[in-house]
Amino acid sequence: MAKLRRVIAPLFFAAACAHAPVPTSVAPAAVFTLDATASCVGPTGRKWTTRVASARDGRFLFEQTQADGGRYSGGFDGTRAWECADPDAPCGALDEASRSALQGHEFHMIALAPETRFSGPAATRAGEFEGRAASIVTLHDALGSPVEIFHDAAIGLPLGLHLVNHTGRGAESITVVFERWEKVGALDLFRRAVIRQGEATFTFDFDAIEVNHVPDAAFVEPKRPARTGGRPRRPARGSFRNGSGS
Repeated sequence: MAKLRRVIAPLFFAAACAHAPVPTSVAPAAVFTLDATASCVGPTGRKWTTRVASARDGRFLFEQTQADGGRYSGGFDGTRAWECADPDAPCGALDEASRSALQGHEFHMIALAPETRFSGPAATRAGEFEGRAASIVTLHDALGSPVEIFHDAAIGLPLGLHLVNHTGRGAESITVVFERWEKVGALDLFRRAVIRQGEATFTFDFDAIEVNHVPDAAFVEPKRPARTGGRPRRPARGSFRNGSGS
């Protein structure tokens, strides 16, 4: 991936909420980076921690740490999409489907500045989401599939998303519901994301959210020495990262 994703007009957020007023406390133009760490629970009760750091220019970092210490990380440094699946081996290139899955976890940046993650032109219509009247904006991910973003028709806050899982593992359709809105500085941000993929449900409770505090070094691919021997190890992944969360 040699260049950043093409984006649509920066006034997207206002256009997305054309059917509803946008709370003045939500100022997406003032958000340059977001760093969110969540305690996560999968459909079988497995627990893990996920950290997602996002930069407005398209860079991101995704990290998962399992209860047994297994770790997985991946990201985009502005030039190369990478992943570190084996703690004892060098990191490698991240394929498009996996990159899409990781970016699908950038819930807060998607909610505040979706034009930085998806391409247009945007189509807006009225509808419903989880039984609530909503303004629905349809964009497209890097692989050309539609992404639906739902905003509350009365107050304008993002309600959730419909995404497509391109990995070929697990259900193709993903619904993300944003819950527990709270103030983080001057912003209204959600503290919980509930992800439904087929019959599986994942819950992300965000224990820490920081705005505009992510250093550039966070997005850089880690440099690791080559393995000297032994079988490769690949940690379990506990969300819809690969469609097999548990």
